[in-house]
Amino acid sequence: MNNTVTDTIGEEYQKWKPNDKIFISSSTGTGKTYFILNVLLPYAYQTEKQILYLVNRRILKQQLERELSEKQPEMRYHIKIELYQTIEKRMSDIRYNSQNRSQQAMGYRSVLLEYENFDYVICDECHYFLADSNYNTNTGLSFRWIQDVFSFSHKIRIFLSATMHDIKKYIISDDEKRLFQSTPCYGFHWKNTIGVYGANKGKEWNYETPCDYDFVDIHIINREDEISDLVMNGNGKWLIFVDS
Repeated sequence: MNNTVTDTIGEEYQKWKPNDKIFISSSTGTGKTYFILNVLLPYAYQTEKQILYLVNRRILKQQLERELSEKQPEMRYHIKIELYQTIEKRMSDIRYNSQNRSQQAMGYRSVLLEYENFDYVICDECHYFLADSNYNTNTGLSFRWIQDVFSFSHKIRIFLSATMHDIKKYIISDDEKRLFQSTPCYGFHWKNTIGVYGANKGKEWNYETPCDYDFVDIHIINREDEISDLVMNGNGKWLIFVDS
């Protein structure tokens, strides 16, 4: 049985083409990051391609940058690690600070030019678009940017998550909607149209590794004050979400 992402994908990453969508559904500890930094990155270096690696947390970005610092300088040139929130802030600033649509379009265009040379766009923890939207209303900005035909949708988009099901359906549905809207003749869908202008119907690749949650320690708490006891008595790090 293949237990790592690298084993599951094998050599197929060399067959990925522009417009393709790659969904990698894999739990923690199965080597998603290892595959990107130790398999895909060397391949991008050899083929003179560029990778944009988007993540959802600053601490994850710092961790990846530390791992990347051990690579050869020539290889590090072929990858850029960035936060989704960085794109969101830039899009938000342009939208609210532009005096008119023309100025707004120029602002978007200037940002677009900074990203046009990337061949791969990796969306790590891509469930972020849905999971964080309850308290970060700007997740839609980075999602729109990644899905837009003039920015990233014509590139090789790689989506990584341990909880892929819901966001995958949303991504596919959004792509289908964009294909329909790109049709020059209203009422025709890409499936019934030859040579649809602006359509980006690439191949869909799906990879999934077996889930193993034996490492998870489950606690059932009955009172809020029990949380502090669990945190203080353990050696691990905690991330606690609350509704207020």
